Amino acid sequence: MDWTSIYLKTANLNVFVLGTGEVATRRANKFLDHGANVKLAGDVLDKELINKGAVLASVDDVVNLVQWSDVV
Repeated sequence: MDWTSIYLKTANLNVFVLGTGEVATRRANKFLDHGANVKLAGDVLDKELINKGAVLASVDDVVNLVQWSDVV
């Protein structure tokens, strides 16, 4: 499989992450650290993410979250 790097200006980017587990938390943290608006859909949100401004959303709102986001 061929891989390529991608660079994004993430400041004020709307990012939706499905899930709230270890991998989702790690990815959300990276986006939050670079100024993105992050919403995660899942059960429980890590306090560190909440303090950084992440929002916990319902899994039932996935369609709306995808429409809201710039990156999924």
